[in-house]
Amino acid sequence: MDLPPRAPREASEADLTTSILNALRLIPGVHATRNNTGKTPVPCEACRKAMCRRCLARLVRPVTYGLGSGGPDIVGLYSHVVGALAFGVEVKRPRAVLASGRESAAEDRSPDQVAWHRAAQARGMPVWTCRAVEDAEREVRAWIARMP
Repeated sequence: MDLPPRAPREASEADLTTSILNALRLIPGVHATRNNTGKTPVPCEACRKAMCRRCLARLVRPVTYGLGSGGPDIVGLYSHVVGALAFGVEVKRPRAVLASGRESAAEDRSPDQVAWHRAAQARGMPVWTCRAVEDAEREVRAWIARMP
């Protein structure tokens, strides 16, 4: 039985994050990792609407992980003569192209992301929003090139 070929799957944000991580890790002196953020434990499937006693007891003292709500998808360190300097990359899928040929201009960062990124940048940690592997590589390499 011949089946028609499967339609190509559109790359997800997770796929793009993995590709960016792989590219950044090739830059000498850069160590980058995924910043997973969340809270554990998550209630069981049956308890999504009404908590059972067991899930309620487990959720009394949840464990949070990651850099908090709004933190960048990728965090990295660059080894420099004065130590290690941190940076962040917020990964977003490419913007949709409108019928006019222009990209959609909608802001797709959440208020938590905007606040986190501003706070980091105010403290000297650059955070870039990147929609392609090339964007992230260019930003990190340019940042490193500006170092004294």
